Amino acid sequence: MLHCPLNRFSLCILTAGRSQLSQFELTDLLADQMLFDLHVLGPIHLARTVINNWLSKSEKGHLACTSSMFSFITSPGSSAYSASKAAINNYHDAISAELGSRGISTSIICPGPIETDILINAITADANPANIKPIWMTKIMSVDRCAQLYASALASRLRCVWIVNQPFLSLCYMGAYFPSIMRFILPLIMNEQRLKKHIKGQFSQ
Repeated sequence: MLHCPLNRFSLCILTAGRSQLSQFELTDLLADQMLFDLHVLGPIHLARTVINNWLSKSEKGHLACTSSMFSFITSPGSSAYSASKAAINNYHDAISAELGSRGISTSIICPGPIETDILINAITADANPANIKPIWMTKIMSVDRCAQLYASALASRLRCVWIVNQPFLSLCYMGAYFPSIMRFILPLIMNEQRLKKHIKGQFSQ
């Protein structure tokens, strides 16, 4: 049973995230399980509890999740991260389709690269933290700007939002509207040398 000090709330934000830096063929199953537990199973269990609380009181509610731009485009070296974020997106789509008529709405918030130390705890092939700081090829979005856009999206109850600077925004559009082209391009630009740099957190070239 869900207990709330105020007994009423209309917004629940599911925000959990841990990045990944590991080659697919070298990744231990434990790393996959850890990311799916954190990004999918844990948030969905909480979402069910919250939604049942709303429905039992015939109340409306808004459910939001922090996903990722890499739920739309695969990030090489982050296969389980991308897959788990895509999974939470599909859960929210299902929630919206099934419960929208009963007053339950959803938002999927998809940040891109943000100026944080997220890669310090990025999971590696053996399920340990990477403990590195990234080197970016271009200026990425600040935490403050991301928070402003996140809050604006929630206030407007937007269905799905990408929070990302260029050139990453263009990649989001390509992944969402031209997925076949992205599937063709990615293997061409992500050769073995670039993949190894990516896994080391070197995104400058």
